Amino acid sequence: MLKIYISTDIEGLAGIVDFSQEDEDREIFRDLYNQQIEWVLQGIQQSKKMLK
Repeated sequence: MLKIYISTDIEGLAGIVDFSQEDEDREIFRDLYNQQIEWVLQGIQQSKKMLK
């Protein structure tokens, strides 16, 4: 079984260019964070299907 460890922080997200944005638009960036992590997980799942 392949194990994948994903480590993230909010400053690494697309669209966040300054630390102060986290406080100003916290709800928006929380949603963006969740969406982008979901894309990563979907990509991993798709690649695992292609390797079978």
